[in-house]
Amino acid sequence: MQLSRIGPIALEEPLGGTADSNVLRGVHLERNKGMAVKLLPRHMINRPMGGDYFAADVKTLQKLVHPGIARIYGGAVDNGQPYLAMELVEGESFRCLLDRRERLPWETTVDIAESICEALDFAHKVKLAHQRLTPSRVMLLPGGGVKLLGFDCQMTDKDEVVGLRSPMTVAPYLSPEAFRGKPSAALPTSDMFSLGVIMYECLTGKLPWKGGTPAEVVQARREGPAPRVSATVLECPVWLDVLVSKLLDTKRGIRLATADATRRAIVDARRKVAAGMGAAQQAYAGKQGALTVDADRKEISRIRRRQVTRQRDDSPFYEQAWFLAACLLAVVGFGAWVMWPKSEDALFAAAAPLMASEKPVDWRQAKDDYLEELLTRFPDTKYKSEIEKFEDRYAIHRAEQDVKNIDRRSRTPQSEAERLYAEGFR
Repeated sequence: MQLSRIGPIALEEPLGGTADSNVLRGVHLERNKGMAVKLLPRHMINRPMGGDYFAADVKTLQKLVHPGIARIYGGAVDNGQPYLAMELVEGESFRCLLDRRERLPWETTVDIAESICEALDFAHKVKLAHQRLTPSRVMLLPGGGVKLLGFDCQMTDKDEVVGLRSPMTVAPYLSPEAFRGKPSAALPTSDMFSLGVIMYECLTGKLPWKGGTPAEVVQARREGPAPRVSATVLECPVWLDVLVSKLLDTKRGIRLATADATRRAIVDARRKVAAGMGAAQQAYAGKQGALTVDADRKEISRIRRRQVTRQRDDSPFYEQAWFLAACLLAVVGFGAWVMWPKSEDALFAAAAPLMASEKPVDWRQAKDDYLEELLTRFPDTKYKSEIEKFEDRYAIHRAEQDVKNIDRRSRTPQSEAERLYAEGFR
C-alpha cells in the first residue's frame, strides 16, 4: 500500500526508484519545505545492530555539504520503515539530456565531467564513494552546474545494487570491483571508472561495452578493452580520447587515482586543445603528461627517435656526438698511455738498442732517458750486471774524452789519476 505520510513528511508522487527503494516527492509539514524522500528496504533494520548501522550511515551522509551534492537532511524509522530525507533538486537529469540528444559536444562533456569531479572529490575527502554513479544520478541545474544524487547507506551498497543483481540502468556503469562486491569498490578509483563510462557515452552516444544483461557486460569486459572514442568520433581531441581510455581501464591501478587528479587532467586536456598541441608537438618538446597511456608512450618514443635520427643524418660526421666522444676518448687514452710509468722491462728494452750502439750520443741518451730512472725505481733490477758493464764502457769513454781535452788545451792534470792515465794513454 502506498504511504501518504512518513514521520513529519507528507508523501506525494514518485520521483523514481528501484524495486527495493522508492524516491518520492514530499513536504515537511512543520517547516512547509519540499524535499525528496527515499524509502529504504525494511529488512535493513531487521538485521543484528541494523538500527545502529543505519543511524551511523545517516550521520556520515549528513557530512556531504557541497554545492554539487544533494543534501541529506537526515533519516529515521517510522513503523519499521527506514527512510532518508533529502534535498529536492529541480532540473533535468543527465539521462534525459542524453536520451534527447544522444551525443554531446566534447566541450559540453568536459564541462559536466569537471563539475562531477569537484563534487566527487569533496565526497572522497570525507571517506565516501558514490559506487553507483550513473547519468540518472546527475542532475543538471537550470542555472548551470550539476548536483549528484544517490549517495546511500553503506548497508544498501553491500546487499542490494551490486554485481549481477544490478538493473541494466546501473550495471554498465559499475566498476569491475563493484561488480564483484570487493572492498575496493569504496575507493575513489571505482567512481572514476563510472565517470569514464558516462563520458564515453556522452561522446559516442553508446556504452563502451555491449551487453543486454549484467552477465554479458562482464563477459564483454573480459574479452578486451573498450574501443577508443576516436574510433567513432573523429573530432574528439586526442587528449580527451586518452583520458577516457585511462578511466575505463579494468585494472584499478592504471586509472587516475582521485577525482582531483581527473579534474586536473581535464583542465590540462582543455588547455592542450586550446593551444593546438598534439601528440607530435608534445613528443618533440620532450614532455610526457599524465594523459599518456602505454600505447601513446610507445608512439611518442618512436616519433622522438625518428626525429633524432633525421637530425643526426643531416649533420656532418665530425659534428656528431659519437665522433666527438670517440675523439675525446682517444685523446684521454693517449695521454694516459704517455704519462703511465714504464715497467722495468720496458725501460731496459728502450735502453738496450742505444747501449749497443757505437755512437756515444746514443749511450748518453740511454743513460739519461732510461737507465737512471730504471736504477732509481728498481735498485735491485735483474739487468744490473748488463747495466754495470755498460756504465764501465761509458766511463772509459768519458775518461778518454777528458784526456783528449787535457792534451788539446795543454791543461795540467788536476789529479794524480789524470796524470797517470794521460801518460798511459800516450
